[in-house]
Parts: sequence; structure tokens; C-alpha cells
Amino acid sequence: GNFTSGIHYEKLKKLYDDLITAENIRFSFFTACIDAVSEGDVVKAAIFTGKSGLFYVNAKIFIDCTGDGDFAVFAGADYDMGDENGVT
Repeated sequence: GNFTSGIHYEKLKKLYDDLITAENIRFSFFTACIDAVSEGDVVKAAIFTGKSGLFYVNAKIFIDCTGDGDFAVFAGADYDMGDENGVT
């Protein structure tokens, strides 16, 4: 159903929506980060794709919450993938 560990998903989604809209935060569903715009080692913008097409967001600070470090890599960060044999 809609429960895991006593959490009701639909009520939680409504709570999150209410918290975000109360602070006038703009958000976008069904959206993926696809690139970053950097000048030297400073990230200037994040590029996204969504139902309405491509768009970008400028900010002073970006936090990579992709789970895989994708945004950091888009921005030019060094990374290693897998062990010494490339196995992940």
C-alpha cells in the first residue's frame, strides 16, 4: 500500500508540497539535471530537462543530490569509477 515503516506516502508528499509552497520555493516535477555551466572551478548554472523542455538555474551555491555525483561530474569534478579492475 502507501505505507512503509509507518509513513503514509501521500500525506508526506502533501506535507512536502505545503512546506515548499509556504516558502515560495519554485520546484519542478519530472525533471532531470543534464549538464552544468562552469567558469573555471565555479559552477554558474545547472541545466535541466523537464516536461516543458530545457531550462537552467543560476545560483551562488549548488549541492549535488543526484546520488551518483552526476552534477559534480557535469561541473568538471574528478572521479573514479569502480575498483582497480573497473568493476562497480
